[in-house]
Amino acid sequence: MKRTREKKLDLLRWRLLDAIEGGRPDRVRWLLSLELDANALIGYDKLTPLMEAAHNGQADVAKVLLEHGADVHARSSFGETALNLASRSGRLVRVLLRAGADLEARVHNGGTPLSGAASTDDVRVLHALLEAGANIEPRNDSGSTPLLGAVLGGNIRAAMMLLEYGADLHARCEHHTALSLAALGGHTEMIRFLIERGLDVNEATPDGFTVLDSAQIGVHFRLDQAQKQAETNEARLMQILKQAGARESE
Repeated sequence: MKRTREKKLDLLRWRLLDAIEGGRPDRVRWLLSLELDANALIGYDKLTPLMEAAHNGQADVAKVLLEHGADVHARSSFGETALNLASRSGRLVRVLLRAGADLEARVHNGGTPLSGAASTDDVRVLHALLEAGANIEPRNDSGSTPLLGAVLGGNIRAAMMLLEYGADLHARCEHHTALSLAALGGHTEMIRFLIERGLDVNEATPDGFTVLDSAQIGVHFRLDQAQKQAETNEARLMQILKQAGARESE
């Protein structure tokens, strides 16, 4: 009997996940009325329903879940709260903040919600967090700021917004400047943007590395990764063909 009930609840949890991802607040409300826990871990990622709603940018679904007791402070196995996972919706951020979400919640690498939004170029979430008063210069465990994270990811829109709100263009991470990080990542438009902002293209790190050195290191790294991927693809292709009975020419 207990096993049957657990199977039923498991099926309902998957249906809840489907309703959350589909942005169906009325169905979510109905499913929660069927003895489902609003804080149960669901899906393959084992997140709470509120985390899933945040990750999918579903503000109306998040409101329903909060009405049913969803814990805005619950954390994933990586230390993420719903606010750390919020995406695509500034309104969603405001819903979570009104429910008491921690604007400066840190994940496993020390990043805050602002750090996450900057690294993914999610400017709607970024704007909502900045308007709510998020610290613009939090350092993660590697010493990176949200602006440097945006630069390394080539996220110009995020970088522009952060600078408008007063982010430090001259911040460094492990001696890297914003320009050397852009060069390391191979982001040509970001490099142009930063040079136009007045950064010195010949500024070196304390250990003597220049922006050009960073660019060359980045190029070699990407070529090496591309070569490894090509070799992996070739091996898989040969395996598939041989398993299917393909023969080499005599």
